[in-house]
Amino acid sequence: MIVRLGVFSSSAVSRLGREHGLFDDAGVQLVEHRVQSSVHAFQDLDAGGLDVLLTSPDNVLAYRLNKSNALGRKLDVQILRGADRGLGLSLMAGPAIKDAEQLRGRDLGVDAAATGFAYTLYALMHQLGMTAGRDYRVVEQGTTPARREALLAGRCSATMLNAGNDVVAEQVGCDRLLRVSEAIGPYLGSVLVARRTWSTEHRNLVARLLDAWTLATELVLDDAQAPNVREMLATMLSCSTDVAEKARQILIDPHEGLLTDGSIDGSLQTVVDLRAANNGFDDATIVTGSSANDLGLSWQA
Repeated sequence: MIVRLGVFSSSAVSRLGREHGLFDDAGVQLVEHRVQSSVHAFQDLDAGGLDVLLTSPDNVLAYRLNKSNALGRKLDVQILRGADRGLGLSLMAGPAIKDAEQLRGRDLGVDAAATGFAYTLYALMHQLGMTAGRDYRVVEQGTTPARREALLAGRCSATMLNAGNDVVAEQVGCDRLLRVSEAIGPYLGSVLVARRTWSTEHRNLVARLLDAWTLATELVLDDAQAPNVREMLATMLSCSTDVAEKARQILIDPHEGLLTDGSIDGSLQTVVDLRAANNGFDDATIVTGSSANDLGLSWQA
């Protein structure tokens, strides 16, 4: 059965799993669809144009718990599994920026101003002594690859990059100002998400998809696959194999890399706390001391 997967950046797990027939063996025809932004992605997910989405867990908080999200209504979405711990997510400055202080009065790029990695940007900029609106401007520029291109073209002076886009940017003169894993702590970078009605209706399909995703994750992490993963990343990121190897090292890193078991652990709390610190919940009381299961965020096999 066809499963339409929405991605911001092409997934190494999805691609290697498909190349090795792991999803086909599970009876899942996984088809990637590149999304333009988190707003468009959740709009498509809600309308049934996508079945599953690989996205920041903060987006699930925004669209499931808040009516004040960009679509103006709560969506019945839930997390199927954790995918990674941020994949090197960092505040990256453009080649023209030689010191963090130069970011004052500049445009900083985000996907959407009130979801996802934007909250990590605000937190890191706060550590640098700067506040959005007062010390710098926030401009919405779409997905991570689009923000990387905007950074290199000078359309923003800094942004959040990960999943290999960060190491590619470094190679052409961008500076990694702060790394989320070091400056903030354990972080749940991305998750697989679906509509509750779809996952309930296709419970067996979801179970097979998740089993295949776990096998594909293990394959990416397998040392024997290192040459294949390196070549695949070089193609995906349009970079040299040396740069691709640096991206691969992040994939296998235990603190920032892929999640084998897909568990939603305390790293989700970091995401919740970042949103709460920016008054990002319509009702803050519903998240106080609540787990992903308490909030109905997690799919149960």
